[in-house]
Amino acid sequence: MSTVANVIRELGITSKYKGYDQIIDALEQKQKWGLGYCKVTKDVYPWVARMHHTKPWNVEQNIRTVVKYCWDNSRPQLNRMAGRKLIVMPTNSEFLDILSWYTREED
Repeated sequence: MSTVANVIRELGITSKYKGYDQIIDALEQKQKWGLGYCKVTKDVYPWVARMHHTKPWNVEQNIRTVVKYCWDNSRPQLNRMAGRKLIVMPTNSEFLDILSWYTREED
């Protein structure tokens, strides 16, 4: 199991969520492209959507569902991964960035 999958499971996200595999693929691809390069809406969602035979807006919604779950149920872990106390729920892009940097630090 990849580091990304371990981190997502640490937040309480399991494969029952459609966004589980989509986040793993998004983060692994984001790391291949370089942390500062890609735009989530224009690069990541379409790429993940093609991989999962779905539409980019479905990927966006699935990831948003995961972010909401983490915000409601795993906020202390999410704050720790972010390296600061989050005041508002992160956007999908911020969430992916937090996980991307955290998994990079873990490696």
